[in-house]
Amino acid sequence: MEDAPRRLICRPPFGGGEQGHADWARACRNPGKPECKGLQGPTCDGSRLIGGGPLGPRMTRQAEKGDQRGRTWGIFGLPADGPFPGMEEKLALFGQFVGDWEIVEDRYLQDDGTWVKSRGELHIDWILEGRALQDVFMTFDEKTHKLIPDGTTLRYYDRKIDAWHVVWFSPMQGAIKELVGRKVGDEIVLERRTDEGYLVRWIFSEIEARSFRWHSEETRDNGKTWRLREEMRIRRMID
Repeated sequence: MEDAPRRLICRPPFGGGEQGHADWARACRNPGKPECKGLQGPTCDGSRLIGGGPLGPRMTRQAEKGDQRGRTWGIFGLPADGPFPGMEEKLALFGQFVGDWEIVEDRYLQDDGTWVKSRGELHIDWILEGRALQDVFMTFDEKTHKLIPDGTTLRYYDRKIDAWHVVWFSPMQGAIKELVGRKVGDEIVLERRTDEGYLVRWIFSEIEARSFRWHSEETRDNGKTWRLREEMRIRRMID
């Protein structure tokens, strides 16, 4: 994984005003491009991490290093500048998380009952005309000091059931997990069944503009008791 090329995707300028131009200047490496005209800075090739946001100011700066062998590439039609017109209100449930996030701590329960801790990053952005969102979850390797792309999540709102379809895809874990998510009070609750038939919930809680908590829990007695399986503390990156 350490030698895997850093996957990037190109998109047009994002955001407005001075902050939008600052973000684009940071994400862009080729001042000769028409969309980069007038923008200066050491990072101008129109590149963004495949999961969404611009190359972050913290750990993602490693993507610029030569030993990462990063290359710019794009999938025509995939990126979007914002939510699909007319669906802004419904799409805001997950749209509020668009941007770049630092996973301050991720603790995961092992089969032997011990907990493993790590940290990383999460990058989220609009795709497919703004009808859906995609993220990339990255784990920070404490030994190599590199970010490892662990997996990606796709989300889209389904009018027919007034809920979200969510698919987590991780070649590294050999896993594909499908969930359905809804707003429940002040939380966002996603549910699925394991292969054994047990109910699992992924919950976004304590949601603030610059931070939120995510955790996974499982029940084996039809909801009478729940066991915490994983928990993350996540905060928005600030330049």
